[in-house]
Amino acid sequence: MANEKQSLLSKMTGSNAEVLAGRAGIVNEQARLAQVRLIDKHKGELNILKLRFNDLTDLAPTNSTALKIETKLTTDPDGWVAEIHELQLAMALKEDDIAIAQATYDEWFPSETITLS
Repeated sequence: MANEKQSLLSKMTGSNAEVLAGRAGIVNEQARLAQVRLIDKHKGELNILKLRFNDLTDLAPTNSTALKIETKLTTDPDGWVAEIHELQLAMALKEDDIAIAQATYDEWFPSETITLS
């Protein structure tokens, strides 16, 4: 942290531009990190939705001796279809959230652009 090593006199006599640049750098980094956290949050939420979808669509038998399939599909087909639909919709919306958050990152931090997907 170079700013901490400056003398008090240099801090008091520094130009407004130097002071603003230092503060702007900190604010910029805080905003960049917040945007990265937002992208990561949406990606984590999408993974949870995908796992729920996988749980609903895993129609393999529960064991190898009985070919009995016990899922929501066999006990509540209407509910199963509705839940599949809701999860697919939620996943599509979450993918849009990620794309928008990534586009915002790319717009606000063009020199620091990294693909977070």
